[in-house]
Amino acid sequence: MAHPPRKSPTAEPAAVDPVPSLKVHQERERRMSRSYWALAQCSRALVRATSEDELLQQLCRVLVQVGEYAMAWVGYAVHDPARSVRRVAQAGFSEGYVESIPLTWADDVHGRGPGGAAIRTGKPLVVRNTDTDPAFEPWREAATERGFASVIGLPINLASGTVGSLTVYSSRVDAFDAEEEELLQRLTADVAYGIDSLRARAERRRAEEAVAESEELFRTAFENSLVGKALTSADGRYVRVNGALCRMLGRTADEMLELRYADVTHPEDREASDEAVRRTLVGETSAVELEKRYVRKDGSLLLAQISVSLVRAPDGAPRYFITDVQDVTTRRRAEEQLRQSQRMQALTMLAGGIAHDFSNLLSVMLSSSRFALAAAPQEGQLHDDIEEFHAAAQKARTVTRQLLAFGRRHVLDPRPIELGGLVRDGQRTLEQVVGERIRVRTTLSSDPCTILADSGQIERMLVDLAANARDAMPRGGTLTISTALVDGPPGRAPDVGLPPPGGGVLLVVSDTGAGMDEQTRSRIFEPFFTTKPVGKGTGLGLSSAASIVTAAGGCIHVDTGPLQGTRFEIRFPRLEHVAEPEIGPEAPGAAAEPTGHVVLVVDDDDQLRRIAARTLRDAGFTVLAAGTLDEAVERVANHPQPPSVLLADVRLLGTSGPELSAELTIRMPGLRTVYMSGYASEDLADEVTFPAGTAFLQKPFTAEALVARIRESLPAG
Repeated sequence: MAHPPRKSPTAEPAAVDPVPSLKVHQERERRMSRSYWALAQCSRALVRATSEDELLQQLCRVLVQVGEYAMAWVGYAVHDPARSVRRVAQAGFSEGYVESIPLTWADDVHGRGPGGAAIRTGKPLVVRNTDTDPAFEPWREAATERGFASVIGLPINLASGTVGSLTVYSSRVDAFDAEEEELLQRLTADVAYGIDSLRARAERRRAEEAVAESEELFRTAFENSLVGKALTSADGRYVRVNGALCRMLGRTADEMLELRYADVTHPEDREASDEAVRRTLVGETSAVELEKRYVRKDGSLLLAQISVSLVRAPDGAPRYFITDVQDVTTRRRAEEQLRQSQRMQALTMLAGGIAHDFSNLLSVMLSSSRFALAAAPQEGQLHDDIEEFHAAAQKARTVTRQLLAFGRRHVLDPRPIELGGLVRDGQRTLEQVVGERIRVRTTLSSDPCTILADSGQIERMLVDLAANARDAMPRGGTLTISTALVDGPPGRAPDVGLPPPGGGVLLVVSDTGAGMDEQTRSRIFEPFFTTKPVGKGTGLGLSSAASIVTAAGGCIHVDTGPLQGTRFEIRFPRLEHVAEPEIGPEAPGAAAEPTGHVVLVVDDDDQLRRIAARTLRDAGFTVLAAGTLDEAVERVANHPQPPSVLLADVRLLGTSGPELSAELTIRMPGLRTVYMSGYASEDLADEVTFPAGTAFLQKPFTAEALVARIRESLPAG
């Protein structure tokens, strides 16, 4: 490429111009005009430039094209160990000059050129002749090859300091006089101002984008949060709510924005909310957490854990509250159910323990009163007194069985039950369950409605249904219980269980309460499901009732509706034939003929052991009685005939009934065992193991029940 023309400093002097001053003046005027025009063009570029790189590139282009300089470039200072200079814009004749020359802004040989010195000192530096200036030595050869005769370096001074330099090259020696240097400094100052403006504009744009991004992030986090969120003004009015809070309270966003937080807060919790707001406003705390109840649009309650913090303006004035709302209704209900379950467990253990201990006493009372009736005169006050005592013991036995059922410690003992009689006998208990405001009405079939079930379980089911009806009639009403014999399958499919084949016994429990909607009705048999407030129910009553019905081979159907009451229709298989008991409790007979069987009775309760032994002797059995395992082994070893049946309490001092049975069965393989207990076998499963088909005798028992169970356990033949 041809180099631009350059006047060599060693060339022969030219002919003397007759009018040198005129030509010099004209050339000077032309250069100044050119420089001013370049300054104007750069000013236009300042206005039009949209980026810093564009402005600097346009500056270099104008200096070359309009200012007629050989080359111009802009370098920015790099704050690295070498203090290097990074080229950011360039225009004009170069042929790789800028890329090839060593240049820094350090105070060394490569940093004392015009560009590096301008950056380092923040002042312009002029090299009037590149061939003679000693500071330009590192770049002289490359500059001479390209025809660069003089150079000026101008610092780019921003408000934050010097960031770089503009270096301009000319093919003329001493091309930059004082006036032109001043113009170029003005030009560089204008460019620096433009860079400051562009950077400020870019910073403002970045700030605006950051704000927009922050707002978008806030909006997204606010709207999409699974936790209810709200912004409220200092006076408590909602100014922004998210979808989660709207769904929690059953309202639209527009409806919420018309309300204050007090409008949706339970009246009893408003004072606590107002106090939290007051403490935050006066600066006692920056954030408050509390638990309170909200009132949904439909009037139902929502228990929430809320966190409230205050956002203030720069001057400290309160702007708005940010509230996070976490629905804890289900969690608190589960916690309360757990606590209530624990309380119930403790209560049932207490009730079961009391009933178990009391059952031994009742067994003695029932059997002793029977013996007394047999020995007393058939007429007279003594006979009547003993009958009263026996009747009272029978009633106490019923109460004890209810306690055992309540404590889940009742041994499941399916027996024929006349359902009408069971309802009639338990009506007083049901009246106590539902309270004085509710009337208990019974409509019982005149035909025997006999089923095979555990009476304690059926009693418990009736109590659970009565308690459910009571809660549905807080202002009073009627609970109706009826029994009937039915033929054919039910008209509607049951909700739980399978209909008994053919007909059966129908038990109906209905109330005149609030009833249930379809959504609630579909879930009432789920364990732990309840519509009651937190702390008012475990959700186990109806699920337990359903289990009891299905265990007895029955089914259950619910008919209900809002404000229509609730009707439970329960079907059981009918038990057609019931064998009559061999001995009646009110007609004790004389001692029976010997049976030829030996019964070993083992119980650490002396009274119960003695009364059981006497009862069995009167029934014709030979009885061996013992209080411990060692005594039992001794009695058997000293008796000529081995026992046919072992009657043992499940829990014995130092051992257990199953351990005793296992020990004796090794010696007498054909030995049958009947266990006595006031606890259910499942409650003892962690302590003892029972073989399949184990026979149990539930305490408290009557003499008749004892004799019947022993006879059932005798070996065939």
